[in-house]
Amino acid sequence: YFCTHPTAYDVVESYARVNFPHYIKKGREDIKNIVIVGGYIGSEVQEYLNLYPNSQIFVFEPHPRHYEILERTYRNFSNVFTYKKAVSNKTGVQTFYDVSGDGQSSLKKYQGDIFGSSTKLVGDFQVETIRLDDVEEIKGKNIDYLQVDVQGGELLVLQGAGECLTKVRSMMLECHTEDYIKLADKEPYKGQCYLQDLIKHFQETGTNIKCLYVGLDNVHGNGQGNSFWLNSNLI
Repeated sequence: YFCTHPTAYDVVESYARVNFPHYIKKGREDIKNIVIVGGYIGSEVQEYLNLYPNSQIFVFEPHPRHYEILERTYRNFSNVFTYKKAVSNKTGVQTFYDVSGDGQSSLKKYQGDIFGSSTKLVGDFQVETIRLDDVEEIKGKNIDYLQVDVQGGELLVLQGAGECLTKVRSMMLECHTEDYIKLADKEPYKGQCYLQDLIKHFQETGTNIKCLYVGLDNVHGNGQGNSFWLNSNLI
């Protein structure tokens, strides 16, 4: 279902964050593990802690400037684990592209400025990458909620999480569609994935993970938004 609210990308994200326990048939106090990929400065972590006091939260953020704030904020929280790594389809080192907009840097090279966007590619640097399947602290754990916001690199995350996804009950994935107005929004990140690529991935891998809701930025018509998914095998 596509949400028609003007700022549907926020509406769907906020709705899922608060209501995913209902979909996986759990009470708030029963939520144990939440994974955030693309944590930025950790703005949402405190809300998760307030909503789900018995949970452990695993946050991945490779940008050194953003990670410094994230780590400093939550270093004394025994149930928050932070990682200065980009989550990808391989564990190693990859080029990370720095973008002028806050939280818009990515493993995918930004190219929107070539087609007229005011947001600019400002540089690149090397970052450590890791597959979710290789993260020792979450191996074998049931994950109640997985949030992925990595600017077009969502498929890379899923490709490196084959085993992990069998234990993920619900998830929020940033998504991009062909429903754009300006040329700069057609493919802002070179080689990025689209909503249909995410759907196809789950179909081809034989998982029973289905998309329930999609919310796009209906104000700017850029084809970008968030999507909420459910793993029917674990419900």
